[in-house]
Amino acid sequence: MNKLISFIAINLVSFSLLAQTVNDVPIKDIDVEYLQIVGTAKFFSTKVIIQIDFGQRTKFFKMGNTIVKDEYGKPVEFNSMIDALNFMTKNGFEFVTAYTITIDKQNVYHYLMRNRKNEIFEKSVPPTLANIAIPSNENKTILEPAPSFEAKITLDILKDIDGNSYRISQIGNKKWMAENLRVSRFRNGDLIPEIESDIKWSDANKAARSIYDNSPNYGKLLGNLYNGYVMLDGRNICPVGWHLPSDSEWEMLIKTLGGVNEASVKLKATKGWTNELNGNNSSGMNVLPSGSRNESGQFVGAGKVGVWWSNTKDPTGLKIWTRTLTNDRQEVGRFASNPQIGGYIRCVQD
Repeated sequence: MNKLISFIAINLVSFSLLAQTVNDVPIKDIDVEYLQIVGTAKFFSTKVIIQIDFGQRTKFFKMGNTIVKDEYGKPVEFNSMIDALNFMTKNGFEFVTAYTITIDKQNVYHYLMRNRKNEIFEKSVPPTLANIAIPSNENKTILEPAPSFEAKITLDILKDIDGNSYRISQIGNKKWMAENLRVSRFRNGDLIPEIESDIKWSDANKAARSIYDNSPNYGKLLGNLYNGYVMLDGRNICPVGWHLPSDSEWEMLIKTLGGVNEASVKLKATKGWTNELNGNNSSGMNVLPSGSRNESGQFVGAGKVGVWWSNTKDPTGLKIWTRTLTNDRQEVGRFASNPQIGGYIRCVQD
């Protein structure tokens, strides 16, 4: 009987945890990098209720939807803000900073938290071939011995029309940008419109750009996301003497690096990829899990995936070949992508 009671209790707790939601989204399924929890003490009570802002759209007269609720739709009461923080920690978030605002003698507690599931964007400086550090098997990723292909980080610095500087990696007889493109204009000076709105991005049928999550900090680190119409535009986005890589140039790069599996390890940065599927960056390309923007205009996949354009259409003439890297396998993927999505660009020298 005691065992039966314990079994029922455990399952009730598990169900309760799974059922706790904000805006009908289970807490564990909130897939953003940062969120803010706001705690308000109940009148004549030591209990606290919390609201969660993870950037969701909320109607003004339905702000109560941001309150954490149980499976019956009732607000969850916490013993204190520490109790609420422990709850969020169990759901995969970690504390960043906090502040308190007092309104009509009532304290309102604000806590900024970060998603531990997306341990991303620790920018690493790519090593030269002379001092490549091969990680141990502690990361559960079997990395390769020192590469036999010819690759090196050159001392050359490439600048675009906006004055942004890029490192260069030479792989075989080709020189590639070792960073994602950040330029805002075509080579002739024409501005590429920046689109923040999901709807406007989805409706665009001409060249456009954005930065992940519309965050300047991500823009500095990850570069710009461009839709496929940029690849088809004759004004050329790459600096003088450089061009968008063709599908065959991507194929040659991957072949030079040892094939789709070995190339994945050699292209990926040594930090940033979740599931412990980092690389050794022996190519010097320092590829980060930069995410993408889907056809609906949503930013997706940061910490898990990255998408890079070629300038080559697929056989239908309606899609464009892209290359992808993910956090669930060591393999360079090849996909025909709709021009409405947002991906990154690595230019190659003429």
